[in-house]
Amino acid sequence: MAAKRFRGTVIDGHKESAIEVPPAIVEAWGDAKPLRAGRRGYEVRGKLNGEPFESVVVPRSRKFWLIVNDIGAGEEVQVSLDVKKTTPPSEVADPLPQLRAICLALPDATEKLAWNAPTFRVKGRVFAMYANHHHGDPHVSVWLNAEQGVQATLIASDPTHFFRPPYVGPGGWIGIRLDTGLDWKTVALFVAEAHRITALKKKR
Repeated sequence: MAAKRFRGTVIDGHKESAIEVPPAIVEAWGDAKPLRAGRRGYEVRGKLNGEPFESVVVPRSRKFWLIVNDIGAGEEVQVSLDVKKTTPPSEVADPLPQLRAICLALPDATEKLAWNAPTFRVKGRVFAMYANHHHGDPHVSVWLNAEQGVQATLIASDPTHFFRPPYVGPGGWIGIRLDTGLDWKTVALFVAEAHRITALKKKR
């Protein structure tokens, strides 16, 4: 299916920023699919102002909205959009056991459920958080503490695997998608670095 192009203005919602998608585009995709518990929509990919991205389109107030959390409200954006062909959830391996093994193998690492998600801590401070389709994100991912500047470099060089997570992204944290084929050795290196800088951080 060819990508559809349109222009839209970013609207700031309660938890998410979004762009309204013309109904004719969504109608061509067929019925909405389950994204996560209690939410349906479409996993999509395309370009925003020429930059590749992946996100979701979800119904809200009888309209359809493209979630774009990394763009400021009021900005007008050129969108190129296509629906993704997705793998049924039953065919996708759960990455949490592997992530848990990597995190808990590090010195003094512990696991704690917070914000309805597994978090991994050292000295009581979070260094990694598992995100399973958080707020409709089409990906399963891990959010990791990182040194300043690392986030921008990774996203610029490899936006398929790395992204700016909500909430902690402004603090320099990195998001790593666990369902896009990045090898676990690479993930483990970033987890170990997140653990290291968190353990060294002094309490205020």
